[in-house]
Amino acid sequence: MGRKVVTLRHLQCFATEDTSTDELYLTVDGVRSWPQSGIFSMGGIAPREVPMHIEKVIPRNGVVTVKLFDEDTDADDELGELVVRESDVGDLAFDFTRDEAHYRLSYNVE
Repeated sequence: MGRKVVTLRHLQCFATEDTSTDELYLTVDGVRSWPQSGIFSMGGIAPREVPMHIEKVIPRNGVVTVKLFDEDTDADDELGELVVRESDVGDLAFDFTRDEAHYRLSYNVE
C-alpha cells in the first residue's frame, strides 16, 4: 500500500484577525509553503477565498502539521494549527479560529 498524501485545496475567509485584511501565509511542517513568495492579503476588499494545490506525503506513523499565520510588523500571529494524521481519509476541512479570526482550509487525504 502506498503512502498517504494530504492535498491542501482551498482557503476561505469568514473573519479577519486584523481590522480589515490579514497578510497570510501557511507553513507545512515548519516550511513556509503558501503563497510561493511573500504574503497573501485576505478579507475586507481583498479576496475572501483562494484555491491552492499543496501536496505533502504523510510519513508512516507520522503527521503533517499545517499552520496559518497573519504577518505583522512585530511578531506574526499564529491563527491555528492543523495536524493531519495517517489515519485521516477523504475530503476534510479545518477551521483556524485563534485571535478572533475565522479561516477554513479544505483539504484531502488519500
